[in-house]
Amino acid sequence: MRFTPVVLEAADRSTDRHGLRGSRRHRQARSKPVLEVLENRALLAAITAFTVPPLIEGQPFSGSVATFTADSGQTAADFQATIQWGDGQAPSTGSVSLSGTDGTVSGVHTYAEEGAYPVTIIITVTGPGAVQLTAAGLATVKDAPLTIYPITFNFVAGTPFSGTVATFSDDDPQGEVSDYHAAITWGDGNFGAGQVVKDPNGGFDVIGANTYGPQQKSYPVTVQVFDSGGSSASTSASQALVGYASLPLTGQLDPASISGPDKSLNITNVNRPTFQGTAAAYAIVQLSAQQANSDPTTYMSLGQTMSGPDGAWSLTSPRLPDGVYTVTASMTSQAGFPTAPVLIVTPDNPLYIDTVGPRVTGMVFDPTTGIITVVISDAWSGLDQTSLLDPSNYTIMPRRSLIGSNSKTPSLAPAISGFYTNAQSATLQFVAPIAPGSYLFEVKSGGVIDRAGNPLDGEFSESLPSGNGVPGGNFIARITVPRHHPLRRRR
Repeated sequence: MRFTPVVLEAADRSTDRHGLRGSRRHRQARSKPVLEVLENRALLAAITAFTVPPLIEGQPFSGSVATFTADSGQTAADFQATIQWGDGQAPSTGSVSLSGTDGTVSGVHTYAEEGAYPVTIIITVTGPGAVQLTAAGLATVKDAPLTIYPITFNFVAGTPFSGTVATFSDDDPQGEVSDYHAAITWGDGNFGAGQVVKDPNGGFDVIGANTYGPQQKSYPVTVQVFDSGGSSASTSASQALVGYASLPLTGQLDPASISGPDKSLNITNVNRPTFQGTAAAYAIVQLSAQQANSDPTTYMSLGQTMSGPDGAWSLTSPRLPDGVYTVTASMTSQAGFPTAPVLIVTPDNPLYIDTVGPRVTGMVFDPTTGIITVVISDAWSGLDQTSLLDPSNYTIMPRRSLIGSNSKTPSLAPAISGFYTNAQSATLQFVAPIAPGSYLFEVKSGGVIDRAGNPLDGEFSESLPSGNGVPGGNFIARITVPRHHPLRRRR
Protein backbone atom coordinates (compact mmCIF):
# COMPACT_ATOMS: atom_id res chain seq x y z
CA MET A 1 0.00 0.00 0.00
CA ARG A 2 1.59 3.28 -1.02
CA PHE A 3 0.98 6.94 -1.92
CA THR A 4 2.24 7.77 -5.49
CA PRO A 5 3.02 11.34 -6.53
CA VAL A 6 1.60 12.36 -9.94
CA VAL A 7 3.86 14.33 -12.40
CA LEU A 8 2.07 17.12 -14.19
CA GLU A 9 3.11 18.52 -17.74
CA ALA A 10 2.68 22.42 -18.84
CA ALA A 11 2.93 24.19 -22.45
CA ASP A 12 5.14 27.44 -22.84
CA ARG A 13 3.31 30.18 -24.92
CA SER A 14 6.01 32.99 -24.81
CA THR A 15 7.59 34.48 -28.05
CA ASP A 16 11.24 34.48 -28.97
CA ARG A 17 13.36 37.51 -29.73
CA HIS A 18 12.05 37.42 -33.25
CA GLY A 19 8.49 37.84 -31.91
CA LEU A 20 7.33 34.36 -33.01
CA ARG A 21 5.36 32.01 -30.89
CA GLY A 22 7.21 28.77 -30.43
CA SER A 23 5.91 25.26 -30.08
CA ARG A 24 8.58 24.24 -27.61
CA ARG A 25 7.56 22.48 -24.44
CA HIS A 26 9.41 22.07 -21.25
CA ARG A 27 8.83 20.05 -18.13
CA GLN A 28 8.49 21.52 -14.76
CA ALA A 29 8.43 19.21 -11.68
CA ARG A 30 6.55 20.56 -8.79
CA SER A 31 8.15 20.20 -5.42
CA LYS A 32 4.87 18.69 -4.05
CA PRO A 33 2.29 16.53 -5.89
CA VAL A 34 -0.94 18.20 -6.74
CA LEU A 35 -2.97 14.94 -6.28
CA GLU A 36 -2.59 11.79 -4.11
CA VAL A 37 -4.16 8.46 -5.25
CA LEU A 38 -4.67 5.47 -2.84
CA GLU A 39 -3.84 2.18 -4.60
CA ASN A 40 -4.84 -1.37 -3.41
CA ARG A 41 -3.91 -3.36 -6.46
CA ALA A 42 -1.38 -5.67 -4.76
CA LEU A 43 -3.65 -6.61 -1.79
CA LEU A 44 -6.65 -7.23 -3.99
CA ALA A 45 -4.73 -9.67 -6.13
CA ALA A 46 -2.89 -11.58 -3.42
CA ILE A 47 -5.28 -12.67 -0.54
CA THR A 48 -5.52 -16.48 -0.49
CA ALA A 49 -8.07 -19.08 0.67
CA PHE A 50 -8.10 -21.09 3.93
CA THR A 51 -5.17 -23.50 3.73
CA VAL A 52 -4.76 -25.11 7.20
CA PRO A 53 -4.36 -28.90 7.55
CA PRO A 54 -7.37 -31.03 8.74
CA LEU A 55 -8.54 -30.22 12.25
CA ILE A 56 -9.64 -32.54 15.10
CA GLU A 57 -12.95 -32.10 16.93
CA GLY A 58 -12.61 -30.93 20.48
CA GLN A 59 -8.96 -29.99 19.99
CA PRO A 60 -7.97 -26.28 19.91
CA PHE A 61 -6.59 -25.02 16.57
CA SER A 62 -4.10 -22.17 16.41
CA GLY A 63 -2.50 -21.26 13.11
CA SER A 64 -2.54 -19.51 9.76
CA VAL A 65 -5.82 -19.20 7.89
CA ALA A 66 -4.92 -16.82 5.02
CA THR A 67 -2.01 -14.97 3.38
CA PHE A 68 -1.85 -11.70 1.40
CA THR A 69 0.63 -9.29 -0.16
CA ALA A 70 0.78 -5.72 1.17
CA ASP A 71 2.28 -2.60 -0.42
CA SER A 72 5.72 -1.59 0.69
CA GLY A 73 5.63 0.74 3.62
CA GLN A 74 2.48 -0.72 5.12
CA THR A 75 2.53 -2.24 8.63
CA ALA A 76 0.36 -4.79 10.44
CA ALA A 77 -1.41 -1.93 12.17
CA ASP A 78 -2.88 -0.94 8.81
CA PHE A 79 -5.03 -4.11 8.77
CA GLN A 80 -7.84 -5.68 10.78
CA ALA A 81 -9.01 -9.30 10.29
CA THR A 82 -12.23 -11.09 11.24
CA ILE A 83 -12.74 -14.86 10.91
CA GLN A 84 -16.13 -16.50 10.56
CA TRP A 85 -15.60 -20.22 11.37
CA GLY A 86 -18.88 -21.54 9.95
CA ASP A 87 -20.00 -23.62 12.97
CA GLY A 88 -22.45 -21.17 14.46
CA GLN A 89 -20.04 -19.73 17.01
CA ALA A 90 -19.40 -15.98 17.10
CA PRO A 91 -16.73 -14.63 14.71
CA SER A 92 -13.31 -14.08 16.22
CA THR A 93 -10.63 -11.47 15.61
CA GLY A 94 -7.70 -12.68 13.54
CA SER A 95 -4.10 -11.81 14.20
CA VAL A 96 -2.26 -10.00 11.33
CA SER A 97 1.50 -10.22 10.89
CA LEU A 98 3.81 -8.84 8.13
CA SER A 99 7.20 -9.91 6.93
CA GLY A 100 8.12 -7.32 4.33
CA THR A 101 5.09 -7.30 2.09
CA ASP A 102 4.06 -10.88 2.91
CA GLY A 103 1.06 -10.85 5.27
CA THR A 104 -0.49 -13.66 7.30
CA VAL A 105 -3.82 -13.92 9.13
CA SER A 106 -3.87 -16.37 12.07
CA GLY A 107 -6.73 -17.52 14.29
CA VAL A 108 -7.61 -19.68 17.27
CA HIS A 109 -10.73 -21.88 17.38
CA THR A 110 -12.11 -25.22 18.66
CA TYR A 111 -14.71 -27.17 16.67
CA ALA A 112 -17.02 -29.22 18.88
CA GLU A 113 -17.91 -31.84 16.26
CA GLU A 114 -16.46 -33.35 13.13
CA GLY A 115 -17.62 -32.12 9.71
CA ALA A 116 -16.87 -29.64 6.88
CA TYR A 117 -17.32 -25.96 7.74
CA PRO A 118 -17.18 -22.92 5.37
CA VAL A 119 -14.68 -20.35 6.68
CA THR A 120 -14.66 -16.68 5.72
CA ILE A 121 -11.70 -14.31 6.35
CA ILE A 122 -12.42 -10.57 6.11
CA ILE A 123 -9.47 -8.14 5.96
CA THR A 124 -10.12 -4.44 6.39
CA VAL A 125 -7.48 -1.92 5.30
CA THR A 126 -7.68 1.02 7.68
CA GLY A 127 -7.18 4.67 6.92
CA PRO A 128 -8.67 7.05 4.32
CA GLY A 129 -10.54 5.18 1.61
CA ALA A 130 -10.76 1.95 3.70
CA VAL A 131 -11.14 -1.22 1.70
CA GLN A 132 -12.62 -4.57 2.87
CA LEU A 133 -11.43 -7.75 1.20
CA THR A 134 -12.82 -11.29 1.66
CA ALA A 135 -11.40 -14.80 1.16
CA ALA A 136 -13.37 -18.06 1.53
CA GLY A 137 -12.16 -21.50 2.41
CA LEU A 138 -13.25 -24.85 3.91
CA ALA A 139 -12.33 -26.32 7.28
CA THR A 140 -12.36 -30.12 7.37
CA VAL A 141 -12.74 -31.34 10.96
CA LYS A 142 -12.07 -35.00 11.69
CA ASP A 143 -13.52 -37.15 14.47
CA ALA A 144 -11.20 -37.27 17.48
CA PRO A 145 -9.25 -40.55 17.76
CA LEU A 146 -10.10 -43.24 20.33
CA THR A 147 -7.50 -45.02 22.45
CA ILE A 148 -8.40 -48.45 23.81
CA TYR A 149 -6.73 -50.23 26.72
CA PRO A 150 -6.88 -54.03 27.14
CA ILE A 151 -7.34 -55.66 30.53
CA THR A 152 -7.04 -59.16 31.96
CA PHE A 153 -10.09 -60.48 33.77
CA ASN A 154 -11.10 -63.72 35.48
CA PHE A 155 -13.94 -66.09 34.72
CA VAL A 156 -15.16 -69.10 36.64
CA ALA A 157 -15.47 -72.05 34.28
CA GLY A 158 -19.04 -73.01 33.50
CA THR A 159 -20.62 -70.02 35.24
CA PRO A 160 -21.98 -66.79 33.71
CA PHE A 161 -19.69 -63.75 33.74
CA SER A 162 -20.59 -60.08 33.34
CA GLY A 163 -17.95 -57.40 33.73
CA THR A 164 -15.45 -54.99 32.19
CA VAL A 165 -13.41 -56.35 29.28
CA ALA A 166 -11.69 -53.14 28.09
CA THR A 167 -11.49 -49.41 28.74
CA PHE A 168 -11.04 -46.54 26.26
CA SER A 169 -10.69 -42.79 26.03
CA ASP A 170 -11.74 -40.23 23.42
CA ASP A 171 -9.59 -37.19 22.57
CA ASP A 172 -12.87 -35.33 22.21
CA PRO A 173 -13.60 -34.16 25.77
CA GLN A 174 -17.29 -33.75 24.88
CA GLY A 175 -17.80 -37.46 24.10
CA GLU A 176 -20.97 -39.06 25.49
CA VAL A 177 -21.90 -42.72 26.06
CA SER A 178 -24.51 -42.48 23.29
CA ASP A 179 -21.73 -41.67 20.78
CA TYR A 180 -20.25 -45.18 20.95
CA HIS A 181 -21.03 -48.83 20.40
CA ALA A 182 -18.81 -51.85 20.99
CA ALA A 183 -18.38 -55.42 19.76
CA ILE A 184 -16.70 -58.29 21.62
CA THR A 185 -15.23 -61.52 20.24
CA TRP A 186 -14.72 -63.82 23.22
CA GLY A 187 -12.18 -66.24 21.74
CA ASP A 188 -14.33 -69.32 22.31
CA GLY A 189 -16.49 -68.88 19.22
CA ASN A 190 -18.93 -66.54 20.93
CA PHE A 191 -19.34 -62.88 20.02
CA GLY A 192 -21.77 -60.13 20.79
CA ALA A 193 -22.33 -56.47 21.51
CA GLY A 194 -20.70 -54.73 24.44
CA GLN A 195 -22.24 -52.08 26.64
CA VAL A 196 -20.39 -48.75 26.94
CA VAL A 197 -20.57 -47.02 30.33
CA LYS A 198 -18.81 -44.08 31.96
CA ASP A 199 -15.77 -45.01 34.02
CA PRO A 200 -15.88 -43.12 37.35
CA ASN A 201 -12.13 -42.54 37.05
CA GLY A 202 -12.39 -41.04 33.55
CA GLY A 203 -12.98 -42.41 30.08
CA PHE A 204 -15.30 -45.30 29.33
CA ASP A 205 -15.64 -49.02 30.08
CA VAL A 206 -16.85 -51.80 27.79
CA ILE A 207 -19.05 -54.31 29.65
CA GLY A 208 -19.72 -57.77 28.28
CA ALA A 209 -21.34 -61.05 29.30
CA ASN A 210 -20.34 -64.60 28.38
CA THR A 211 -20.26 -68.13 29.77
CA TYR A 212 -17.14 -70.16 29.08
CA GLY A 213 -17.17 -73.94 29.14
CA PRO A 214 -15.74 -76.13 31.93
CA GLN A 215 -12.20 -76.10 30.56
CA GLN A 216 -9.60 -74.14 32.49
CA LYS A 217 -7.56 -72.01 30.06
CA SER A 218 -6.83 -68.48 28.78
CA TYR A 219 -8.75 -66.92 25.89
CA PRO A 220 -7.75 -63.87 23.80
CA VAL A 221 -10.62 -61.39 23.71
CA THR A 222 -11.00 -58.82 20.91
CA VAL A 223 -12.83 -55.61 21.74
CA GLN A 224 -13.80 -53.04 19.09
CA VAL A 225 -15.22 -49.59 19.82
CA PHE A 226 -16.88 -47.38 17.19
CA ASP A 227 -17.61 -43.64 17.42
CA SER A 228 -20.65 -42.32 15.58
CA GLY A 229 -18.33 -39.65 14.13
CA GLY A 230 -16.26 -42.28 12.32
CA SER A 231 -13.35 -43.07 14.64
CA SER A 232 -12.75 -46.60 15.90
CA ALA A 233 -10.28 -48.52 18.00
CA SER A 234 -9.61 -52.21 18.56
CA THR A 235 -7.58 -54.42 20.85
CA SER A 236 -6.94 -58.16 20.84
CA ALA A 237 -4.78 -58.02 23.96
CA SER A 238 -7.55 -58.44 26.53
CA GLN A 239 -7.33 -61.83 28.22
CA ALA A 240 -10.01 -63.98 29.85
CA LEU A 241 -8.43 -66.27 32.43
CA VAL A 242 -10.95 -69.05 32.89
CA GLY A 243 -10.42 -71.00 36.08
CA TYR A 244 -12.32 -72.62 38.85
CA ALA A 245 -14.14 -70.97 41.71
CA SER A 246 -11.87 -69.69 44.45
CA LEU A 247 -14.07 -69.59 47.52
CA PRO A 248 -13.13 -69.55 51.19
CA LEU A 249 -13.33 -72.86 53.00
CA THR A 250 -16.64 -73.02 54.88
CA GLY A 251 -18.79 -75.78 56.27
CA GLN A 252 -21.68 -76.78 58.50
CA LEU A 253 -23.88 -79.69 59.43
CA ASP A 254 -26.37 -80.30 56.64
CA PRO A 255 -29.78 -79.09 57.95
CA ALA A 256 -31.29 -82.34 56.64
CA SER A 257 -29.15 -84.19 59.20
CA ILE A 258 -30.59 -82.24 62.16
CA SER A 259 -33.38 -84.42 63.58
CA GLY A 260 -34.15 -82.37 66.68
CA PRO A 261 -37.01 -79.86 66.89
CA ASP A 262 -34.61 -76.89 67.11
CA LYS A 263 -32.91 -76.63 63.73
CA SER A 264 -30.44 -74.02 64.98
CA LEU A 265 -28.73 -76.63 67.18
CA ASN A 266 -26.43 -79.36 65.88
CA ILE A 267 -28.34 -82.08 67.75
CA THR A 268 -29.31 -85.22 65.89
CA ASN A 269 -30.08 -88.90 66.17
CA VAL A 270 -28.49 -89.40 62.73
CA ASN A 271 -25.22 -91.19 63.47
CA ARG A 272 -23.95 -90.77 59.92
CA PRO A 273 -24.49 -87.04 59.53
CA THR A 274 -23.75 -85.13 56.34
CA PHE A 275 -21.66 -81.96 56.25
CA GLN A 276 -21.62 -79.37 53.46
CA GLY A 277 -19.85 -76.14 52.53
CA THR A 278 -17.72 -74.32 49.96
CA ALA A 279 -14.08 -74.43 48.92
CA ALA A 280 -11.91 -73.70 45.90
CA ALA A 281 -13.13 -75.49 42.80
CA TYR A 282 -11.98 -79.11 42.54
CA ALA A 283 -10.17 -78.93 45.87
CA ILE A 284 -9.74 -81.88 48.22
CA VAL A 285 -11.69 -81.25 51.44
CA GLN A 286 -10.88 -83.35 54.51
CA LEU A 287 -12.94 -83.53 57.71
CA SER A 288 -11.93 -84.68 61.18
CA ALA A 289 -13.82 -84.81 64.47
CA GLN A 290 -12.84 -84.47 68.11
CA GLN A 291 -15.05 -86.23 70.65
CA ALA A 292 -15.25 -83.89 73.62
CA ASN A 293 -16.79 -86.29 76.11
CA SER A 294 -14.14 -89.01 75.81
CA ASP A 295 -11.16 -89.52 78.10
CA PRO A 296 -8.65 -89.28 76.64
CA THR A 297 -10.03 -87.06 73.87
CA THR A 298 -10.71 -89.08 70.75
CA TYR A 299 -9.76 -87.79 67.31
CA MET A 300 -11.12 -89.41 64.19
CA SER A 301 -11.12 -88.82 60.44
CA LEU A 302 -14.49 -88.35 58.83
CA GLY A 303 -13.14 -88.78 55.29
CA GLN A 304 -12.48 -86.55 52.31
CA THR A 305 -14.29 -85.35 49.21
CA MET A 306 -13.71 -83.11 46.18
CA SER A 307 -15.51 -79.84 45.64
CA GLY A 308 -17.30 -79.23 42.36
CA PRO A 309 -16.63 -76.57 39.71
CA ASP A 310 -18.72 -74.10 41.73
CA GLY A 311 -16.75 -74.91 44.89
CA ALA A 312 -19.62 -76.74 46.64
CA TRP A 313 -18.81 -79.87 48.60
CA SER A 314 -20.69 -82.44 50.69
CA LEU A 315 -19.52 -85.39 52.79
CA THR A 316 -21.36 -88.04 54.79
CA SER A 317 -19.35 -89.24 57.75
CA PRO A 318 -18.86 -92.84 58.87
CA ARG A 319 -20.96 -94.07 61.78
CA LEU A 320 -20.26 -92.07 64.93
CA PRO A 321 -20.87 -93.28 68.49
CA ASP A 322 -23.19 -91.22 70.65
CA GLY A 323 -21.34 -88.26 72.07
CA VAL A 324 -20.43 -84.61 71.71
CA TYR A 325 -18.12 -83.49 68.88
CA THR A 326 -16.41 -80.57 67.23
CA VAL A 327 -15.58 -80.88 63.52
CA THR A 328 -12.63 -79.42 61.60
CA ALA A 329 -12.21 -79.03 57.80
CA SER A 330 -9.06 -78.50 55.75
CA MET A 331 -8.59 -77.96 52.01
CA THR A 332 -5.88 -78.79 49.49
CA SER A 333 -6.15 -76.84 46.21
CA GLN A 334 -5.52 -78.27 42.76
CA ALA A 335 -2.05 -76.74 42.91
CA GLY A 336 -1.32 -78.88 45.96
CA PHE A 337 -1.34 -76.15 48.59
CA PRO A 338 -3.10 -77.06 51.85
CA THR A 339 -4.94 -74.52 53.98
CA ALA A 340 -5.03 -74.16 57.73
CA PRO A 341 -7.79 -76.19 59.44
CA VAL A 342 -11.13 -74.43 59.96
CA LEU A 343 -13.62 -75.30 62.72
CA ILE A 344 -16.96 -75.83 61.03
CA VAL A 345 -18.72 -77.24 64.14
CA THR A 346 -17.58 -75.25 67.15
CA PRO A 347 -17.62 -75.83 70.93
CA ASP A 348 -20.36 -73.22 71.42
CA ASN A 349 -22.73 -75.26 69.20
CA PRO A 350 -21.23 -78.77 69.18
CA LEU A 351 -22.51 -81.81 67.36
CA TYR A 352 -24.60 -84.05 69.61
CA ILE A 353 -25.08 -87.59 68.36
CA ASP A 354 -27.90 -89.07 70.45
CA THR A 355 -29.62 -92.26 69.33
CA VAL A 356 -31.03 -93.23 72.75
CA GLY A 357 -34.61 -92.32 73.54
CA PRO A 358 -35.65 -90.89 76.92
CA ARG A 359 -36.96 -93.33 79.57
CA VAL A 360 -39.27 -93.24 82.54
CA THR A 361 -37.16 -93.80 85.65
CA GLY A 362 -39.69 -93.18 88.44
CA MET A 363 -43.39 -92.61 89.19
CA VAL A 364 -45.50 -91.77 92.28
CA PHE A 365 -49.34 -91.54 92.42
CA ASP A 366 -51.51 -89.86 95.10
CA PRO A 367 -55.17 -90.88 94.52
CA THR A 368 -56.54 -88.41 97.03
CA THR A 369 -55.17 -85.42 95.15
CA GLY A 370 -55.07 -86.91 91.65
CA ILE A 371 -51.38 -86.05 91.39
CA ILE A 372 -48.94 -88.28 89.53
CA THR A 373 -45.24 -87.46 89.57
CA VAL A 374 -43.28 -89.15 86.80
CA VAL A 375 -39.50 -88.92 86.36
CA ILE A 376 -38.23 -89.00 82.75
CA SER A 377 -34.51 -89.18 81.97
CA ASP A 378 -32.38 -88.83 78.83
CA ALA A 379 -28.88 -90.11 78.19
CA TRP A 380 -27.31 -87.36 76.01
CA SER A 381 -28.96 -84.37 74.48
CA GLY A 382 -31.57 -83.64 77.16
CA LEU A 383 -35.34 -83.54 77.13
CA ASP A 384 -37.41 -81.36 74.87
CA GLN A 385 -39.23 -78.98 77.20
CA THR A 386 -42.14 -78.30 74.88
CA SER A 387 -43.09 -81.96 74.69
CA LEU A 388 -42.73 -82.42 78.47
CA LEU A 389 -45.13 -79.54 79.12
CA ASP A 390 -47.82 -80.73 76.72
CA PRO A 391 -50.66 -82.13 78.92
CA SER A 392 -52.05 -84.20 76.08
CA ASN A 393 -49.01 -86.50 76.35
CA TYR A 394 -50.24 -87.87 79.71
CA THR A 395 -53.45 -89.87 80.16
CA ILE A 396 -55.30 -92.05 82.75
CA MET A 397 -57.70 -94.61 81.33
CA PRO A 398 -59.58 -97.74 82.39
CA ARG A 399 -58.76 -100.97 80.68
CA ARG A 400 -61.37 -100.47 78.01
CA SER A 401 -62.45 -96.82 78.02
CA LEU A 402 -60.79 -93.45 78.45
CA ILE A 403 -62.01 -91.65 81.54
CA GLY A 404 -59.82 -88.57 81.48
CA SER A 405 -56.58 -86.85 80.57
CA ASN A 406 -54.27 -84.50 82.37
CA SER A 407 -56.28 -81.35 82.92
CA LYS A 408 -53.40 -79.04 83.80
CA THR A 409 -50.01 -78.22 82.32
CA PRO A 410 -47.36 -80.36 84.04
CA SER A 411 -44.87 -78.70 86.35
CA LEU A 412 -41.24 -79.73 85.81
CA ALA A 413 -38.41 -80.14 88.31
CA PRO A 414 -34.92 -81.68 88.19
CA ALA A 415 -34.66 -85.27 89.29
CA ILE A 416 -31.79 -87.59 90.23
CA SER A 417 -30.54 -88.92 86.94
CA GLY A 418 -28.45 -91.86 88.06
CA PHE A 419 -26.91 -93.37 84.92
CA TYR A 420 -28.58 -90.80 82.73
CA THR A 421 -27.04 -87.42 82.01
CA ASN A 422 -30.35 -85.58 82.18
CA ALA A 423 -33.50 -86.24 84.22
CA GLN A 424 -36.59 -84.24 85.04
CA SER A 425 -39.73 -84.94 87.03
CA ALA A 426 -43.12 -84.01 85.62
CA THR A 427 -45.86 -83.42 88.22
CA LEU A 428 -49.28 -84.06 86.72
CA GLN A 429 -52.62 -82.96 88.21
CA PHE A 430 -55.56 -85.11 87.22
CA VAL A 431 -59.24 -84.67 88.17
CA ALA A 432 -59.61 -85.74 91.82
CA PRO A 433 -60.78 -87.71 93.61
CA ILE A 434 -60.37 -90.73 91.34
CA ALA A 435 -63.02 -93.38 91.91
CA PRO A 436 -61.87 -96.79 93.19
CA GLY A 437 -60.88 -99.16 90.44
CA SER A 438 -58.06 -100.29 88.21
CA TYR A 439 -56.54 -97.81 85.73
CA LEU A 440 -53.76 -97.44 83.22
CA PHE A 441 -51.48 -94.38 83.25
CA GLU A 442 -49.93 -93.60 79.83
CA VAL A 443 -47.07 -91.37 78.70
CA LYS A 444 -47.15 -91.09 74.92
CA SER A 445 -44.06 -91.99 72.95
CA GLY A 446 -43.52 -89.56 70.10
CA GLY A 447 -45.31 -86.99 72.20
CA VAL A 448 -42.51 -86.84 74.75
CA ILE A 449 -39.14 -86.59 72.93
CA ASP A 450 -35.58 -85.49 73.62
CA ARG A 451 -33.74 -82.64 71.88
CA ALA A 452 -32.43 -85.05 69.24
CA GLY A 453 -35.99 -85.95 68.33
CA ASN A 454 -35.86 -89.45 69.84
CA PRO A 455 -39.29 -90.59 71.08
CA LEU A 456 -39.79 -91.98 74.56
CA ASP A 457 -38.49 -95.52 75.03
CA GLY A 458 -41.49 -96.37 77.19
CA GLU A 459 -42.09 -100.13 77.21
CA PHE A 460 -42.82 -101.05 80.86
CA SER A 461 -42.79 -104.56 82.32
CA GLU A 462 -43.16 -103.92 86.03
CA SER A 463 -39.62 -102.54 86.50
CA LEU A 464 -37.92 -99.24 85.92
CA PRO A 465 -36.33 -97.71 83.94
CA SER A 466 -38.69 -98.28 81.09
CA GLY A 467 -37.74 -99.26 77.58
CA ASN A 468 -36.19 -102.00 75.52
CA GLY A 469 -33.26 -100.00 74.16
CA VAL A 470 -35.10 -98.92 71.02
CA PRO A 471 -36.71 -95.45 70.95
CA GLY A 472 -40.48 -95.67 70.63
CA GLY A 473 -43.25 -97.27 72.64
CA ASN A 474 -45.68 -95.70 75.08
CA PHE A 475 -45.11 -95.95 78.80
CA ILE A 476 -48.16 -97.68 80.34
CA ALA A 477 -48.35 -98.46 84.04
CA ARG A 478 -51.28 -100.07 85.92
CA ILE A 479 -52.54 -98.27 89.01
CA THR A 480 -55.28 -99.43 91.39
CA VAL A 481 -57.43 -97.29 93.65
CA PRO A 482 -58.81 -99.52 96.49
CA ARG A 483 -62.14 -98.91 98.14
CA HIS A 484 -60.85 -98.59 101.70
CA HIS A 485 -57.08 -98.23 101.49
CA PRO A 486 -54.73 -95.59 100.16
CA LEU A 487 -53.25 -96.39 96.80
CA ARG A 488 -49.91 -98.09 96.65
CA ARG A 489 -48.06 -98.14 93.37
CA ARG A 490 -47.56 -101.66 92.03
CA ARG A 491 -44.71 -102.82 89.90
